[in-house]
Amino acid sequence: KDNIDAAGTPTTAACPDFTYTSQHNAFVVDCLQKAGALLIGKTNLDQFATGLVGVRTPYPVPKNAVRPELIPGGSSSGSAVCVAHGIVSFALGTDTAGSGRVPAALNNIVGLKPSLGAISNTGVVPACRTLDTVSIFALTVDDAYRVLRTANTLDQNDV
Repeated sequence: KDNIDAAGTPTTAACPDFTYTSQHNAFVVDCLQKAGALLIGKTNLDQFATGLVGVRTPYPVPKNAVRPELIPGGSSSGSAVCVAHGIVSFALGTDTAGSGRVPAALNNIVGLKPSLGAISNTGVVPACRTLDTVSIFALTVDDAYRVLRTANTLDQNDV
């Protein structure tokens, strides 16, 4: 999701004027890459991860994988659609008030919102620091759980 930092890759949070390029990965990206995951790109979202429809973006809107004429759900629309189409086996999103669960439901995949703090938010553009969580999209509960086990690592910045 394009509100999660990946070293050397622009982060926009779907707002071109906000664009910056971090020299560091988000903590969760580091955890997953150390376990062998490959980052193949970032996905679109509702601007600043605020919205549940998936169409509040200046960039092309991801199409609902089940019914393209319907909204994809947001804010993590691109992450859900990529998993639903089989482009990737899992994707990260964020969830403050449903942004990980709503697009998962609308695209017929698993959307896991871990407990607050289970996955570090270091390197994630905040929508609401006290409620934000990194969420996981996958085709199966087992896959989502494997990602959670890997990402559920102590970040000293959170101590």
